[in-house]
Amino acid sequence: MKIMPLFQPVCFLTAVFSVFLFCQCSQPAPEQSLFDKFYDEKPVQLTVEADLASLVADPAPDDWQAAGLALQKPDGEAIRFDGKVRTRGVFRKANCAFPPLKLKFEKEAIKQLGLKDYRTLKLVTHCQEDYEYEQFVLKEFLAFKLYNVLTDRSFRVQLANVRYVDSQQKMPAIERYGFLIEDDDELAERLDGHILGEEHGSPKTIDKPQYKLFALFQFMIGNTDWSLANRHNTELIQPNKTDLPMPFPVPYDFDFCGLVDAPYAIAPHHLPIEDVKERFFQWRGKQDEDFTETFALFQSKKGEMMRIVQDFDLLSEQCRTEVTTYLESFFEMLETPEKIVGR
Repeated sequence: MKIMPLFQPVCFLTAVFSVFLFCQCSQPAPEQSLFDKFYDEKPVQLTVEADLASLVADPAPDDWQAAGLALQKPDGEAIRFDGKVRTRGVFRKANCAFPPLKLKFEKEAIKQLGLKDYRTLKLVTHCQEDYEYEQFVLKEFLAFKLYNVLTDRSFRVQLANVRYVDSQQKMPAIERYGFLIEDDDELAERLDGHILGEEHGSPKTIDKPQYKLFALFQFMIGNTDWSLANRHNTELIQPNKTDLPMPFPVPYDFDFCGLVDAPYAIAPHHLPIEDVKERFFQWRGKQDEDFTETFALFQSKKGEMMRIVQDFDLLSEQCRTEVTTYLESFFEMLETPEKIVGR
């Protein structure tokens, strides 16, 4: 994005000071982030132009490289940025033919647009060239959307039709669906809190109602690939308000869950399950904990969650049927809760 100067040069020091003072005092704090600006129920168009051949050939380095980034909303509003891109992740970075990416948008461009200074976004990519893998990405996107239905204390995600262009013209352009994940710090600010990193250790206290919801959701989608102690695929948010002293968990990265059922996903060897589609209730609280209210919440949201799946026509009919069937098996278990809390 080309940045134009805000003011023309002035000749007198007093005038410079006056302009500076005016800018400092009259500019309101930004109310919107880049993610807010492009957040839409429909897919946005995203173009990433960079030396993709080198990223794909050797995804191990975490070095940033220059990139052209363009976003277009469904209503046609579009902005192009100068930015940077790098690979990210652990398993998918090492095992995917096309690794997940992290995008960084130019600081001055964000400022000129009057947006909050959140400049990085994670991009979940298609992993392999086979179109079947695009369906796995869409199912993972659905998992985020299902958690959004249950609680605002969740990552927002934006579906995107992504066009990848190799700036060195060593590989053809690729177009696949992917999705952007809200910045970690933006999530924390939106929820009026701050992130507790791994250096804070295993949480000694936790917001119990939110932890119940978190654990039951992970059970619903068949996900055991998480840990509070080392923050594996989990952010722990500490509320800023002193009257809300206990942190709460926010999950992410669902590609190893049974609902997605990616070909590379395997069940953890330390758990008594053999397949990721086999559910295991990874609860770390009292075994006689009362989940009545949590069960009721999920039951009350069943219709909305099922509609989201059925209306998501980018997912093939077969995949929608598989996801619906998998979720129905969870709701059947809610009729006999001992099948969940007793596992």
